[in-house]
Amino acid sequence: MFRMIFLAFFQEPKLPAAVSDHVTESSATMTLPLTILAGLSVVGGLLNVPGDSALSLLLHRWLHSSVGAASAIAAEGIVATSPVPNMIISSIIALVGIGTAYSMYYLRRGQGAAVAAKHPEVYRTLANKFWLDEFYQQYIIGPGTRFSEWCARQFDLGVIDAVVNGTAAWFWSLGERVTTYQPGLVRSYALWFTAGAVGVVGFAALAALGPGAAVIAVLLVLLLVAALAYVARGEGEA
Repeated sequence: MFRMIFLAFFQEPKLPAAVSDHVTESSATMTLPLTILAGLSVVGGLLNVPGDSALSLLLHRWLHSSVGAASAIAAEGIVATSPVPNMIISSIIALVGIGTAYSMYYLRRGQGAAVAAKHPEVYRTLANKFWLDEFYQQYIIGPGTRFSEWCARQFDLGVIDAVVNGTAAWFWSLGERVTTYQPGLVRSYALWFTAGAVGVVGFAALAALGPGAAVIAVLLVLLLVAALAYVARGEGEA
């Protein structure tokens, strides 16, 4: 971070003079919110600093009513240790980084390029961020993308679409077959009505009187239907 600060704010601009001469500081609408956020970040960093001061205990007391019980349960069996050693170690590492950036990119400008030329392997490793992006692209994004493409081609089109389209085609075929029994003609509906009536009468007679009576009942129903059809036909011709 401080390498960026020293390169951006403490060296001669690398832009052409025709461009750099017209570069100005941002207005207060930009700098004032950033200043406020910077101040709040300092205050936020002081919260929960080890100690018994009011500022150190502010966040603890504020959250105790909502997460105090859960924190107590989670902390069971955990040995409490002081965060001071970790704070000291992290601060030393940060100060070493700041000092190194100050020395290489402010006091001895150009030393960074000399060190990079002297240790090209280290420079390439750091410049490429330990190749984490390449690793992520090669072994996570790449396989994930290929698997997604395979699912889109094979599973989505070959399985899901086949099931959906096959189901739709089956119901379409079933509907086409059913339409042959519903042509919209009255005589067709009368035929099916007659078949249903014959079936009901025959089943009832079979259950109540036996096979012989069932046959007689069915024949009587058929004769009645035939007579009604003959009468209706005669009325239609008249």
